[in-house]
Amino acid sequence: MSSSLNQHEMDVINLVEVNLINDVSKKLSFSQPIFYNSQEGPLALATYQDDVQWAYFVYWAVSATFYAEERNITKESSNEMPLLNLFGPHHKPMMRNIIKAVGNYGDIYDRNTDDLGPRAGLNMLSIKNSSRL
Repeated sequence: MSSSLNQHEMDVINLVEVNLINDVSKKLSFSQPIFYNSQEGPLALATYQDDVQWAYFVYWAVSATFYAEERNITKESSNEMPLLNLFGPHHKPMMRNIIKAVGNYGDIYDRNTDDLGPRAGLNMLSIKNSSRL
């Protein structure tokens, strides 16, 4: 990953440790943490800081999956996602389209982490907290 990372061959890097070294030295921006690992700490999607709009887009895409899970919105009910004018009027249905394509955070987690065992601890949503959107 590091050679591809240094050469900007990727637009989004998955499961990058959220820490000061990656932020400052590697000049990465992070989505909300998508997985917590006891050895590495919070892991997130990462983008390059020099493309601010893309970093925001990735951040909001991840946020949409958490929001959908908090409200029990699935692929089938994706039209319940709010229309947001974050990136201009042509992208208002962005959140709906994301959930329609991949489902909410729980759906994604269940599809991709079979070998990690049941979801627990910090990988569970805290529904008591305020909304993520």
